[in-house]
Amino acid sequence: MNNQKNKDLLLLIPPNTESLKEIGSLKFKDNSTPPLALGNLSAFLEERGIKTEVVDYRLQNIDYMDETETISYTKSLIETHNPKIMGVSAVTHVWPKAALIARTIKENYPHIKVIAGGIHPTFMADNCLRGGCDIVVRGEGEETLFEVSQNVLAERPFDLESVLGISFLDSKKRIVQTPNRPLIQNLDALPFIDREKINAGAYAHPGAIISARGCPYTCNFCSCGAMSGHTYRARSAKNVLLEVKKILETYPSLNEITFLDDTLPVDSRRLLEICEGLKNRGLEWSALTRADTLPSEVARAMTGSGCTTLQIGIESGSDRILKSISKGITIKDAEDAVRTAREAGFKYIICGFMIGHPEDTEETVYETIGFAHHLIKKYGVNRASFSIVTPLPGTDLWRDAARKGITIYGKDDWADKAFSVPNISTQYLGREEIGKLQGIAIASTLQLQKELGV
Repeated sequence: MNNQKNKDLLLLIPPNTESLKEIGSLKFKDNSTPPLALGNLSAFLEERGIKTEVVDYRLQNIDYMDETETISYTKSLIETHNPKIMGVSAVTHVWPKAALIARTIKENYPHIKVIAGGIHPTFMADNCLRGGCDIVVRGEGEETLFEVSQNVLAERPFDLESVLGISFLDSKKRIVQTPNRPLIQNLDALPFIDREKINAGAYAHPGAIISARGCPYTCNFCSCGAMSGHTYRARSAKNVLLEVKKILETYPSLNEITFLDDTLPVDSRRLLEICEGLKNRGLEWSALTRADTLPSEVARAMTGSGCTTLQIGIESGSDRILKSISKGITIKDAEDAVRTAREAGFKYIICGFMIGHPEDTEETVYETIGFAHHLIKKYGVNRASFSIVTPLPGTDLWRDAARKGITIYGKDDWADKAFSVPNISTQYLGREEIGKLQGIAIASTLQLQKELGV
C-alpha cells in the first residue's frame, strides 16, 4: 500500500468474518484475486483528479482480523491518509465487518463521509444506512461515486436527490432512493486498472481480469443478473487484449491470466477473437462457463490459446430441479458440455453443484451426487464442488423465500451467508439435513476420486 498522506478517498475491502476464519483463510491464500471492482473505481476517479487509495484489510492478516484489530487498523488508515471520504465495498457475508468499519469512522471521525457500495448495499440500503453509512451507491459505481465525491470534496452544499443511483437518510431519518443510474454502455471507454496501486502482486492471481459486466440469465439464486437488470455488456476483444498486454508489462514473469466473468463464452465471436489474440503468448488461462454456451469450436479455440482450466456451473443433477431454479439447462446440456471440454483438451475441469434448492429432496440431492460421480468416472472431471444454496438479497430466492417454503435462519446475521454454512430449511429438507447431505457429497466424491486416481 502506498503510504502517501492526504488522500481524498479511501476505498476499502473489509476483513473476513469469524465464520470464515478457517475456510476463508485457506480460500484466500490459494484463490485470492485483486479487488478489481475497487480498482476500476480508483482508475476512473484518478483519471478525473480525485486522489484515491485502495486498501484490502485481508492483506494485513489473511487468517482473521478481530474487532479490536479492525478498529485499530481503521484508525491508523485515517491518521495516515487524512481522507475526506471512505468507501466500503461489501458482499453480504462480510457486511458485519463493513458495518464495524463504518461505525468506527462515524464515532471517531464524524466529519468523514462514509459511502457503501457493492452487491449487499445495493439491495440492502436501509440496513447499511442505519448501520453507520452516510450514502449508499447502488449498482455500478464509477459515475455515481465521482459525482458524490466531487461535491463532497468541493465542500459545498449539494442536493443529494439530484444524484442518480444513491440512497440516503433525510433529515427525518427516512430512506430516500433516487432513480437508478443508467448502466455504462461503452466499457471500452473506462480506464484500465492500475495493478500496482491495488497491490495485485500480493494475490494468488494478479492477472485476474473481468471482460464483461452483467448476466443475461435468470438463475434464481444469483445476484449478478439482478445487479445488471439481466443485461450483458462486453468489452471489445481488442480492449481485453490491450489490458492483458498491460498486465504482462506490469508483471513480466507472469504466465497466467484468470478470467472472472461469470460466463466468458456468452459472445462466441468475441471470445474467438480473444483466443486468437492470446495464441503463442506462452500463457495459461482459466475461465467459467454455463453448460449451454460451449460450442466445440469455442472450446477448441480456448484450449488452443492456452486455456487449461474450465469451471462449469451445473448446480443440480435433476432436470426437475434445474427447471425449478430457472437455470435454463438440462443434465444432457451439462454432460454435453463436459464431453466437449474433455475432447477439446482442457487439463482441469471443475463442475459446480449446489445443495438445498427449494424443491430439492433427499432423492434429488442423491441424483446430483450420482450425476457428479458419473461425470468423474466417464470424463475424468477433476473436481466437483458442492456449495450450499444461500438466499442473498437481490435474488429471486431471497424475495420469494416464504412463498417457496424456505425458512432463512438468522436473516439479519449476514456473516453466515457464504455458501458454506447451511442457514436455511426448505419444505423438504431441514437445516441439519442439508449440511449432512453436503458432507456426504463431498466425502463420497473425494473417495471416488481417490479410488480412480483423478
